[in-house]
Amino acid sequence: MQSKKQKRGKSTDYWSLSLPKETADYVPKLLALSYLVKHPQKGIKRPKLAYKPFTTQMNIGQQFDFSVIAKLSGIGSKQLHAINQGYLKNQSSPNGPHTLLLPIGQEALLKSQFFKSNFAGEYIVKQNDTLYGIARRFSMSVKALKQLNNKNNNLIGVGEKLLVGQPKTLPSTLTVDYKISPYLEHQEIAIPTIEIDYEVKSGDSLWSISQLYDVPHSDLAKWNKLSASSILKPGTQLVLFIPQAEKQKAAPTKKDFLLNLQKTLNQPR
Repeated sequence: MQSKKQKRGKSTDYWSLSLPKETADYVPKLLALSYLVKHPQKGIKRPKLAYKPFTTQMNIGQQFDFSVIAKLSGIGSKQLHAINQGYLKNQSSPNGPHTLLLPIGQEALLKSQFFKSNFAGEYIVKQNDTLYGIARRFSMSVKALKQLNNKNNNLIGVGEKLLVGQPKTLPSTLTVDYKISPYLEHQEIAIPTIEIDYEVKSGDSLWSISQLYDVPHSDLAKWNKLSASSILKPGTQLVLFIPQAEKQKAAPTKKDFLLNLQKTLNQPR
C-alpha cells in the first residue's frame, strides 16, 4: 500500500521525512555512534570494562538520608547521588521506595561490616532446616545466604546462628532534620524584592539612607556601584531593593526622614 508521499511521487527515506529538529538531529548522531562502535579502527577508543556489575541494589527498609547512609557505608554522598540520580532530594520519600544503588558488587556488600551491622538479621537454625528453606523464607538466594555467612558448603547445624538479609528495625537516625536542604545550603536563596528610587537630599549619607530603609549599608553601596565611604550629592538618584514584605509600608515623608536622620545623628558613638 502506497503512502501519501509515494502517491505524490515524493521520496520516503529518512532524510526526506518531516521531523522535529530534536529527532532529526538525534538519529544521525546515534547512527554515527553505532558505526564507530562497530568499526573501532576508525579512531574511537572503547574502554575495556569487566563483564560484571559494578553496582548492587539494596533495600534500606525505611526512609533514609543520603548523608547518613554515606557515613555508615564509607561511600561519599556525592558518589551515592551520582549513581542514584532518580532521587532529587537528600532523602527518600517517606512512603518509599527505599531502594538504593551502591557502587559495589552484591558479594562485597553481603560480606561488608556495613551490611552485617545494619541490615542483616539473625536466624537460629532449627531441626529439619535447610539452606534452601531458610533462603526462601527470607527472600534470598542460597548463594547470597552462603556469601553472607562465609559458607563454602551447604552444611548447617541445629542451634547455629546465621545472618539473613532481613532489614533490622533501624533507628530513626537514618534521617536528619535539616533547617535547610543540603541542596540549597550552598546556594543563594532569592528573596522577592521591590525596586525603589530615592533622590538624595542635603545631609544624606549611605549610612543614614540604609538605616532609614533597613537595608545593609554594603548592599546599598553595591546596588549603586559606590564605595562604602562615598559622599552623596543632593539630587543624585539611588536605587534600593526592599524585601517584598515591606511593600505595604508607606514611603517615608520628608518629615519622617528628618526625624530618622536626627535620631541617627543623636545616637551615641
